[in-house]
Amino acid sequence: MSGSLFPLVIAALMAPPGQVNLEQPPPPEGFDCDKPIPVILPAEFPYVSVNTTCEAGNDYTNTCLGYYDEGEDLVYQRTVTEALTAVFTLDPLGTPWSAIAVDYMCPPDDHCLTQSTKSAGTEHETDDVFLEPGTYYVMVDTWPSPDCVPQFTLTIHEGWWPVGACCLTDGTCLDGMWPSECADTNGAYQGDWTECEPDVCPQPCRCGDIDGGGQPVDLNDFATFALCFGSTQPGPMCDAAARNCCDLNGDQTIDLDDFATLAVVHGTASTRCVPDCLAG
Repeated sequence: MSGSLFPLVIAALMAPPGQVNLEQPPPPEGFDCDKPIPVILPAEFPYVSVNTTCEAGNDYTNTCLGYYDEGEDLVYQRTVTEALTAVFTLDPLGTPWSAIAVDYMCPPDDHCLTQSTKSAGTEHETDDVFLEPGTYYVMVDTWPSPDCVPQFTLTIHEGWWPVGACCLTDGTCLDGMWPSECADTNGAYQGDWTECEPDVCPQPCRCGDIDGGGQPVDLNDFATFALCFGSTQPGPMCDAAARNCCDLNGDQTIDLDDFATLAVVHGTASTRCVPDCLAG
């Protein structure tokens, strides 16, 4: 009896009657959504995984990858512990028609968070994507043929934070704000990498200061009011900012009620903002 067979015979003799002592190993990590490969971010930045989709099976189709999800797929689960921006890079190491999808769901649906596909067997990556704390999934796949990617390198690294100037409703400006932070303050995000200087934020119109001159209400303000009087929407002679300032009582109509208020404040400088600029 050969040495390699002897341990198998001993194992069979030790098994209870009627029972075969051959346990099937669990599926390897990543083969499906029930046992994805775990990743914790940002603790594991930059995350690098060398792996293969071969033998993983074609479990998931009808995703945001289109025909690129018809091959064998491998799944990663990312646990994000604090808000961050990430970029997902896939190098198929020469295998053409590779794909990567990132989503809140597993498998990814047809409107995933971000994705990248490439017909050439070269490296490609997703856009920078902002991620709140939570659980996300990454699926690596291919458009057959080939049916699988024999070897690839998945890299997850920190992306750049999109920050810029944020204009608040009182005309003040905050630098270095994330878009979500600006929205939380009811501000207007001015675009990535914008700055508060020079003056990028429109100043709120003061009561009666329709031309925005910052001076006491005068005939110039009356002239602007005349151009906007009776208008139902902004136009060449009365833009949105002027029309908003003319609507002194905030009823969306430029009429004699607004003119009456303008007459009352003529010659004065007010710190109140329209609409309803005489309130309080």
